Amino acid sequence: MSYVSDLRKMVGNFPLQLPGTGVVLWRKNNFGEVEILLQLRQDNNKFGLLGGGIELNETYEQCAIREIQEESGIEFSVQDLELKGVYAGPNHVTVLPNGDVIHHTVVVYTIYYYGTMVFGHSFSETTDLSWFTIGKLREMLQETPEVFFKNNVPIIWDVAYKYFE
Repeated sequence: MSYVSDLRKMVGNFPLQLPGTGVVLWRKNNFGEVEILLQLRQDNNKFGLLGGGIELNETYEQCAIREIQEESGIEFSVQDLELKGVYAGPNHVTVLPNGDVIHHTVVVYTIYYYGTMVFGHSFSETTDLSWFTIGKLREMLQETPEVFFKNNVPIIWDVAYKYFE
């Protein structure tokens, strides 16, 4: 049983403020363009950053590294992380299908990926992993923002327009 599941037993659907991480995993392609790895989430069929909720007694850095491994199979160390920002507020609220309300506080890191992505792995929270150039992210944000997990849109906007200028 997880910490959040235990809390839910006590408070039901009452809104919870939950801390977590988001990770901007990036690389440069053969043309020198920055690409960002996004996860096609299994729970809502939307693209989002790797990341998730922090567990009891876990640091934000440990959470980020654990979530990368759980959702992509890629292993890093906390020394690879670079803190980029903290996101919270009305743009970071999720209402789950069961009525649970979550107010997210997301600590965002970037991490450079040196390896070669191996697809075909099966992860319980991930349908697919895809690389997107900054230009493609900008296009998607302008034309089809609904393809993204709603709470990630402000973060992905900053990724596309601020992080890699």
